[in-house]
Amino acid sequence: DEMRIGGFPITANNQSRTSPNQINTMSLDAHVKALSRMFDVANETLDTGEVKHPLCTECAALVLEELTRQAEDAEEEAAAYEAAIARLEAERGDVTTSSGREDDGDDDAEEKEEQDDDDDDK
Repeated sequence: DEMRIGGFPITANNQSRTSPNQINTMSLDAHVKALSRMFDVANETLDTGEVKHPLCTECAALVLEELTRQAEDAEEEAAAYEAAIARLEAERGDVTTSSGREDDGDDDAEEKEEQDDDDDDK
């Protein structure tokens, strides 16, 4: 049996067997869940209201640093998605204005009505 902390395997000498490269290839979701669990463990409160920290100060600082980095990465990714959406909406706006009128999605219905009117005239 191997001991795990926050989903990370720990060896007998408390050295993680997970290399930094392996951490980088973990899914973001799995990594966030592991770090969140570590953070939760670090912040469990006792009935007395005391905060128990099973992590040393250095480890707690590393967890905090990693969570901060991930939050910054998530904010950058959200900004990139927002920029992409804005660009796509702008491109869509260019397409509708260049056609001379906005597409209301009823072109087929309008064409069918025009054909029916032409057929009625005959």
